[in-house]
Amino acid sequence: MDYLRNEIKSGDYKDTKKLERKMRELEIREKVLSAHTKRWLDNNLHKLSRKLVDLLYETGHKVIYIGKNAMESKNGIDLGRKTNQEFVSIPFRRLMELIKYKAQQYGMEVVEVDESYTSKTSPFADIFKVKETREKTLCRGERKGNTFKDNVLNKVFHADLLGTLNIMRVGAKLLKLGFYENTKILFVKLCNPLKLKLMDFFYKVSPKSLWIGDSKQGVLLPAGWMEKLG
Repeated sequence: MDYLRNEIKSGDYKDTKKLERKMRELEIREKVLSAHTKRWLDNNLHKLSRKLVDLLYETGHKVIYIGKNAMESKNGIDLGRKTNQEFVSIPFRRLMELIKYKAQQYGMEVVEVDESYTSKTSPFADIFKVKETREKTLCRGERKGNTFKDNVLNKVFHADLLGTLNIMRVGAKLLKLGFYENTKILFVKLCNPLKLKLMDFFYKVSPKSLWIGDSKQGVLLPAGWMEKLG
């Protein structure tokens, strides 16, 4: 389309009407593709939010904590031209609003949490002091790429999963991991991320599939965990 615009403006091409006709065809095609992309995205965002909220409701959750930095992380991002285009086009705010809307139907609360330092801090560290002082030595570990080396357990965790756990700790104002009965399985899950295609998440994931072995101490908190905190 840019090439045709330049040709039309230059006036070097004799049959400009032919170029204009081709230009109109491409503009119509662009609008059709744009509308299709919007419908496809909206459809999948509805499915994703519905599946996620249903899973959390079925596993006894009352509050959903979401890191709000996802909406701000696209500002000035430089991941390469193709990745930038694919990442920036994802309407994270729209997804969050859909999650809020569907959670309200179940009487669940959605809280946006500042996720700074959450993927760079050990689950045994005082995340609140780290966020207040921004002192890296208090993190009790170091993040490199997608991994976090924990100096307390001398283990390597997946940084995004660790960030998820710490986002929940910040949102629920939990300093220690006492809310989780079986920390061994928690640490196993933090070391082993489960990657799923969108269709697999929609149709193959269930509350039962989230457990390890015969244990029901999954990363999703068991029903009534808030009551156990007293």
